Amino acid sequence: MKDSGFYPSVLIIILTATVLGFVNFTASLALAQKKPAKADSEEVAVGRKVSCLATIYGVDEQGRPNLKDGLPKGIALDDEGKLFAIFLDRTEVQVFSPEGKFLYRFGKKGTEAGAFLLPMSIEVTSRGRVLVLDPELKKVLTFSNKGEFQSEFSFAHIQGPNDRQPMRCTKMGLDRSHDTLYLSDSANANIKLFNLKGDFLGLFPLDRTKTRAVAVLGKTSFDSQGQIYIIDSINGWVQVYSRQREFLFFFGELGSRVGNFARPVAVSVNSEGKIYVLDRLLSVIQVFDSGGHPIGIIKDTDVPDGLNSSEPFDMTMDQQGAIYVSLQGLHCIKILKDLGERRR
Repeated sequence: MKDSGFYPSVLIIILTATVLGFVNFTASLALAQKKPAKADSEEVAVGRKVSCLATIYGVDEQGRPNLKDGLPKGIALDDEGKLFAIFLDRTEVQVFSPEGKFLYRFGKKGTEAGAFLLPMSIEVTSRGRVLVLDPELKKVLTFSNKGEFQSEFSFAHIQGPNDRQPMRCTKMGLDRSHDTLYLSDSANANIKLFNLKGDFLGLFPLDRTKTRAVAVLGKTSFDSQGQIYIIDSINGWVQVYSRQREFLFFFGELGSRVGNFARPVAVSVNSEGKIYVLDRLLSVIQVFDSGGHPIGIIKDTDVPDGLNSSEPFDMTMDQQGAIYVSLQGLHCIKILKDLGERRR
């Protein structure tokens, strides 16, 4: 005769396995959806109140707003507050006033001097020179602040001491205080430094001991104190270095909870030292203090028209702390102001 406790025990085991399987499935689903987890109060994302100062659309040949087909990519500001934006659908750079009024455009599609095939990243020097990275041509092109072509250099032949692949770069950062370009080589997981003439200066000394790995490096950014912020878009972390290129700390890891990243693509730092990280897959901007501790998040519901499914590509910030975000899904660039308050 079988033990009378046999069947209840089996039922308990089956029920436990079912519950655990459901929990694991739910957790996996949450990660797949790339949504911040709703767990303990310390882990729940705190929405921040923001206002939308302006929405900027690219323009067509007649100067009319292109509401449906504009595809904004890299964005940058000059010292006067003018916005320089790459519109990939038109293969050109469009320039807007600080108030968002269209001013002029430059660039065209082609392979001749001063033309683009796939412009992706843009920077403006302290003297107003405009730098455009074209990963298809493997070139950086230089223009005046009025759009007159000046020069270009190719990085196709550049190879680091341990490189195994030809250089591939889609993201570029500019140290304006030293006129040094930081080109993120995603094929070889390193950052190559150039001066504005195109002379190769060597590799940035990445600290590979403080993180698990280096996969695909995103756009390098700088704050007003000269600190350097380097993104690993695949592994989901941000490394911070001093202006002397000494490693200070890193924050973030791959995940969907607050303080984690799914695909960070850009960093901006305001005058108070708050760090803003744009996440392409989560479609959010996370806010951290100067030590890399999460203090809030700008979510889809915090932004007029939303960020969700808007495919954010790039972000920059002006001297007053206004946040500029290029949104491919919405075909526009939004200028946001973080009001520094919790959204109720």
